[in-house]
Amino acid sequence: MRILAIGECMAEMAPTDAPSTYQMGFAGDTFNTAWYLAQLTPETPLSYFTAVGDDAISSRMLGAMRESGVNTQQVRIVPNRSVGLYLITLNNGERSFTYWRGQSAARLLTQDKQALAHAMTQSDLIYF
Repeated sequence: MRILAIGECMAEMAPTDAPSTYQMGFAGDTFNTAWYLAQLTPETPLSYFTAVGDDAISSRMLGAMRESGVNTQQVRIVPNRSVGLYLITLNNGERSFTYWRGQSAARLLTQDKQALAHAMTQSDLIYF
């Protein structure tokens, strides 16, 4: 079975134990699911269809995806764009999120309908 996850992965800034210090990671609903599937069933081909920019943080994101076992051949690289960013803040144990997505390449995800159709026809199961 070949699995395709479609969605947006974002840069995540999460607080650490040190005051005013954040750690960057990469997350998002569809990517988190793809990551877990890659860990649980590494023998199952799993691809992620998204769009990233042509900047350093986008490159780091692609590297993290590959390291986790998620195939990035279906990821589109959009010039002069980046990835979305969100910041987690904690208040009495409650998490809040602030998002920056104006220049996110994933906002243009469906512009290449031919690439999306091709990725979908190469998959047995699609998670959107």
